Amino acid sequence: MKQNISIGDRVKIYPRGKKRIYTAEFSFEGKHCRKSLNTINKKVAIQRATQLSAKLSSGDFQKVIEQTSVSDAKKLYLNQLAFDGSARSTLERYGGELETFIQFCHIKRIRNLAQIKPLHFDEYRMLRAKTHAATTVYHESMVIKQFLNWCVSRHLLKESPLQGIKIPSVKSSCRRLVPTLEQVYQILEALPASQKIMLVILAFTGIRSGELKRIRKEDVDLKNNWIHIISREGAETKTRESRKIPIHPVLRSYLLHYKSPSGPWYLAARASPRYPDGDHHINPKSLKERVQATARQCGIPVGQKSDGLVLHSFRHFFETHCVNSGIPQKAIDSWMGHKSDRSMGAVYYQLSDNQSQKFIQEINFDSPQEDQ
Repeated sequence: MKQNISIGDRVKIYPRGKKRIYTAEFSFEGKHCRKSLNTINKKVAIQRATQLSAKLSSGDFQKVIEQTSVSDAKKLYLNQLAFDGSARSTLERYGGELETFIQFCHIKRIRNLAQIKPLHFDEYRMLRAKTHAATTVYHESMVIKQFLNWCVSRHLLKESPLQGIKIPSVKSSCRRLVPTLEQVYQILEALPASQKIMLVILAFTGIRSGELKRIRKEDVDLKNNWIHIISREGAETKTRESRKIPIHPVLRSYLLHYKSPSGPWYLAARASPRYPDGDHHINPKSLKERVQATARQCGIPVGQKSDGLVLHSFRHFFETHCVNSGIPQKAIDSWMGHKSDRSMGAVYYQLSDNQSQKFIQEINFDSPQEDQ
């Protein structure tokens, strides 16, 4: 039978187990709690229990947070992001970046969140900086910091080890090489037909490579002269909104001569043992490698580290060429799916179908060689 001793009106203590170590029992946030006082001395136990009772009364008591593994916390975090509506691409990227950090923690024998120290974070960033661009390291660092803050907000961690640590911002790498119209045609002429049609669509619509990958046959409307970028469940666009882009005459001439393969996709990868009918969607990474190899042969610098050409450069090309052609920025933003402008003009502006088709006709995408 317990030999309970009441300490105030909230705490009771008693000796417990073979070693008769004093333990305190109390209620906190509606839950029954038990806390070892780490002593067999009754007088010391009463002193410690009195301090505990005072903290409970003043609201200064904080329950010791159970240790949560970094891996389990990552799963909970991604599940919460998914529930809150984060795009699939965001979940994949955050999941990959956090998994890389978890692997680093494993090497350092860090299993639980509470074991992460600021110096571990510094070491991880320096390690990543050896093989990755500064913007990549910055983004990964912010994801980890955001993740740890979330763990604190969910009481998985008492305090973030990165609290008070400022991560220096870096200049965006968006000012990498933007190809000229002549360079676009140089690359196009050297590409095989299967990759040429893909690059033509990227260059003359400004869509993202992930959007190119998900274009279905019904999304290309040659009759009404539109390419529809549809945000579908499980294949959402970056802004989670659908849009349509008028087809430029140069692009139209390519599309009219293009025969779409079997299957649902407008563009498909080559037949393979896994997909013998060639009805699988394209792999943007393979397209990037082929385009960069071709660009290199044309004497065009490639790669992020050398501020060279990457697949996303053709999106920059489209916007730059449209701006230089005098097309209103709000029309270009509508085509490209930009949502960064929060001005009232952007809220109220509506681009009509007729005006959109008129604007696309005003852009000169003809080959420079044909103009000579």
